[in-house]
Amino acid sequence: MVCRLLVGKLVDILAAKTVNIPEKILEKSFTGIITDTRHLEPGQLFLALRGEKFDGHDYASLAVEKGALAVIAEATKVTQLEGLPLIQVENTLKAYQQIARWWRDQFQIPVIAVTGSVGKTTTKELIAAVLSTKGTVLKTQANYNNEIGVPKTLLELAPDHDYAVIEMAMRGSGQIAELTEIANPTAGVITNVGTAHIGLLGSTEAIAKAKCELLAHMSNNGVAVLNHDNQRLIDTAAQVWQGQTITYGLEGGDVQGELIAPEILKV
Repeated sequence: MVCRLLVGKLVDILAAKTVNIPEKILEKSFTGIITDTRHLEPGQLFLALRGEKFDGHDYASLAVEKGALAVIAEATKVTQLEGLPLIQVENTLKAYQQIARWWRDQFQIPVIAVTGSVGKTTTKELIAAVLSTKGTVLKTQANYNNEIGVPKTLLELAPDHDYAVIEMAMRGSGQIAELTEIANPTAGVITNVGTAHIGLLGSTEAIAKAKCELLAHMSNNGVAVLNHDNQRLIDTAAQVWQGQTITYGLEGGDVQGELIAPEILKV
């Protein structure tokens, strides 16, 4: 990861407590934040994420043995990590997201968030491909489109990046809102509203509201890019967004396309 700061600066950002970290380490710059010890290199920080079937705290000692300057760990785990250099926080996932948001805010570049029931990845790739003709683009890799993947991607921002294209997925309501707060996008693209996740959310109306959390939590100075042909999306977006909007579609919109062959689109 590209994020590089003084260890002491990170402690201040998180308003964290340190345990067993000498002053000379606080004055040292770390070279990245890693959540998997298999990829850890000396001089990085290890952030111990915790899930239903894993606990990164179990690998804290290994991380230090491999050269981690310190371990970002949860307060409830401190007693089992006696003797290790720790940056103590209440919740390591929230800390990861907080760091990512702080780091993202250091870059005054366009950040485009992409969500929708279908076509997120294809749209993200197309946007990134077009923008790459004008500059250097950071884009979501693989399936790093959730509450862990979005911070991971943002922490790779570097001074040579001109744009970032961030894919956002969800499993339920509130998740797009959370990702939007982390990424702080300058533009939000919603491809469509379909029936994916209907088992979790219960209706297309609820899905539309969940997708439009992107707009509800985006800066008023941002730009919404919406599928004109998806009326449910357009109606729901109007309830939460009054900012600049660009629509696109085959039936109408500010940018209208025409299928002139099965795989050929005229704009």
